Formats: sequence, C-alpha cells, structure tokens
Amino acid sequence: MVALGALFLALQALQPPSGEGFYAALAHSAMVAIFTPAFLAPLVVIAFGLRAYCREVGGDPVRVSHLIKAFQDAGRLKNLSGGQGQGCNFEKGDRYSNARRHCHQAVMYGFLLCFASTSAGTVLHYVFDMPAPYGPLSLPKVLGVPGGLLLVIGGLGLAWLKTKADRTLGAPALWGGEMAFVLLLTATGATGLILYAATGTGAVPALLAVHLGCVLALFLLTPYSKMVHGFYRLAALVRDAQQAVVK
Repeated sequence: MVALGALFLALQALQPPSGEGFYAALAHSAMVAIFTPAFLAPLVVIAFGLRAYCREVGGDPVRVSHLIKAFQDAGRLKNLSGGQGQGCNFEKGDRYSNARRHCHQAVMYGFLLCFASTSAGTVLHYVFDMPAPYGPLSLPKVLGVPGGLLLVIGGLGLAWLKTKADRTLGAPALWGGEMAFVLLLTATGATGLILYAATGTGAVPALLAVHLGCVLALFLLTPYSKMVHGFYRLAALVRDAQQAVVK
C-alpha cells in the first residue's frame, strides 16, 4: 500500500507537460529515478547474503560448466519432480502431484519473459533511440504479453493449490505472507496486461500507478520474501554441480 500510494503521489507531482503513451503520465526520467535504486539496492542485499551462504557451504570457484548445469536443473525445476517424476505431496501427505511444479514453471518463465521485455525496451530506448510506446509486434510486447499471461496463470494456480494444501505440511505461521507474495506476483502480471489493454484511454494514469506500485513493492520485498529463494536455490544448484564433479 505504501508503494501504491507513493506512485499515485509521483504521478501527481511529476506529471510531465507532454509525452507519449505512459510517459504522458510519468516522465521516463522520473521512472528511472524511482526504479533504478529500487532494483539495485535489493540486489546488493541479496549479494551479501549469497556471499555468506557460499562461505557457509564451502563453495568452490564457480565455473561455466557449474552454471550451465545449475540453470538446466532450475529450468526443469528438477527438484520439484519428486526424484522419480511423481511430483511433490504439497497438498496432501500421501498424494503426489506435478501441479505445483507446473505452476512454479509458469511463474518462473512468466517472470523471466517480463524481465526480458523490460530489458528489450531499455535497449531499444538507449541503444537504438526508440522510446516507448511500442507496437504489438515489437520485442517488448512479444515477450511481455505472454510473460504476463504465464505470471497470472501460474500465480493463480499456486494460490489455489495453497488453499487446498494441508497447512501442517508447511510453516503455518508463514502461510499469510506466502499467499500475499503469490498474489502480489499475480497482480503485477495482471495489472501490466490491463494497463496494456487500456492504452490510449483515460484510465492509463491510475492503472499505471497501480502497476508500478506492484512492481515497486515486488522489487523492495525481494530480499525479504519468498522471491529470494530463487537466488539461493540457484546457488544451491551450483554447489550441487560442483560436488557432482568432485564425486
């Protein structure tokens, strides 16, 4: 709510005299000033944590082969397969399913596509001097729309599975926080899609504030939410690859 309120205030205080698309509501320079520190500061916090983790597990120097193996395992979500492909018993102790794995994959690839979309827009803006808005067949949209859809589908699936699950199989005290984070991920994808659909209408400023508020909250909460487990999981897979070589 704080992030959302801050973005509404920013849109009111920093509205440019002119601009196209989203930049008519909030200047590009203002977006950069807000989101660059919000993106980089959590990465610094995570980097310190990963450094301590690697020291704790006795990590060796990382080689390209270690990274390739780790990314392959992460891409398949190998460790959610249950070992023999039966899935996990997240919902019920004696019943295994791959539903959670598939929803995780949808969220992961959806997030990566959205990140790639933003990165493509950044390259187009700064390298090729092609500022937004971009057409429906442009790289940011070709990557971002499927990414948003996967993020929403996967997030809703994870939320639904969480309501069906036996809470005693997890950490009951963290249930609410984990659900809130899943819903934040889902809202980030959904508001992005709604904002794109509303392009050219009077609803853009309000929808832009809501979407950017979700993105800002997601960035700032990354080191302190379940989002950070992606970084540590990848670090653990790198360590697994190192140990497999030693064996």
